[in-house]
Amino acid sequence: MDPHDGRVLGFLLGFRSVVANQRLLQDTPGIVGEGRTVAVDFRVHSNLDKLWLFPITHVCTPTIARRNFYTMRITRGNESLLTPKQLIIARVWRNFEDRVEGEQFSVEEALMSGLFEETNHLEPIPLPDAEVYYQSNLDLGRHPDEILRELISDVPWRQHRILVWGKMHLQPRLVAWYGDPDTEYTYSGITLEPLPWTDLLLEIRKRVEAATAASFNSVLLNYYRDNRDSMGFHSDFEPTLGDRPVIASISLGEERTFVLKHKTNKLAKPVRLRLASGSLLLMKGETQRYWMHGVNKQGRPCGPRINLTFRRIVNSNK
Repeated sequence: MDPHDGRVLGFLLGFRSVVANQRLLQDTPGIVGEGRTVAVDFRVHSNLDKLWLFPITHVCTPTIARRNFYTMRITRGNESLLTPKQLIIARVWRNFEDRVEGEQFSVEEALMSGLFEETNHLEPIPLPDAEVYYQSNLDLGRHPDEILRELISDVPWRQHRILVWGKMHLQPRLVAWYGDPDTEYTYSGITLEPLPWTDLLLEIRKRVEAATAASFNSVLLNYYRDNRDSMGFHSDFEPTLGDRPVIASISLGEERTFVLKHKTNKLAKPVRLRLASGSLLLMKGETQRYWMHGVNKQGRPCGPRINLTFRRIVNSNK
């Protein structure tokens, strides 16, 4: 199927309204699907930030309209992705969203005046059903940029295929798993066998344990190569992490926005945190039971970021 022929493509997605980018890369790789239901690998579209998706009743593939069926028209070059009527709706809705966002009280804004000033100790982030702490500047023994470069160069990074919506997809980032013997980790249909600790990771672990008063036997490294890499919303609530997991996260390199969303409390607004290079984020208690977290793609180009999330595998033989 030629993706430039202007035909309407069906997307079986949950109900969301997101912002339209008015251009799509002309090569449009990564379009796959069965019949007329398709999925697009948005990572390959560097200038495609978000996309308006609209419910339809008069045009649909397959021919029988169903709830939660949405459309996008893939066009040539500078043509609009939206019909004139949809474009008007998009502008009105975007203006409404901008106004609402400006009026809403943001946890991020409330914390910027205190919590997000440079700190050398953990400060609590006030969230319901959670214990989350942030330290903007943890002494790692070396400059964060130096550690970043060494990890990018020396770690045997891998890109795994994970199960999403019943299909296998490449993770939109690179990962590596280090830990004590017998600390294998299973999530999203993959099992990671631990690589042996390096001197650098052991030194960082020692400093993280001192700052958090916790002990860890493993660490998951995530390498976000640029703005197109991301982490989907999830909670680290696997049985191997225990009933009240303790996760200590070190950020290196480019600042990315870390988003927390409550699983059930609709009154709890999403929390967006800009994690500085060299910072420490600690999540413990009931956080993983009640909250999801993720890192979205972003429209503006950015440099690399590495995230080290220290954990404790409770079924370890160690």
